Amino acid sequence: MLKQVEVEKLHKYDLLAGKLSQIHGAKVTIIPIVLTWDGIVSKFYKSYMERLKLDASTRSYIQSLTIKKTLEAMLVEHKHGVEIEKHEEQVSRATNHLLKLARETTDPSDLPEDVSHMSYEVIRN
Repeated sequence: MLKQVEVEKLHKYDLLAGKLSQIHGAKVTIIPIVLTWDGIVSKFYKSYMERLKLDASTRSYIQSLTIKKTLEAMLVEHKHGVEIEKHEEQVSRATNHLLKLARETTDPSDLPEDVSHMSYEVIRN
């Protein structure tokens, strides 16, 4: 499944990469980073991060932000547009639970202690 999503991302951004290359006369490389809602990554994730030269704390930040925004989007979709502020505690608990799971496979110093201090926004398409 993750490989399929990576291939879809490559195809999706291929045309844009070609146009950017023509406009700027530069080499464009597409790096299809896929992160699931529960923090699962593809077997190529580590090599992609190394190519981007991202340190562990930046990777952890990206993962926690992705998980947070995914939870928010899922909750908003589920509630059909209900203001997320009404469910901030529920989102915070779910995010903290996912961060706890992430600590089992990541250096805990790279992860925030909790997310209760973070603000939430309504995500609209």
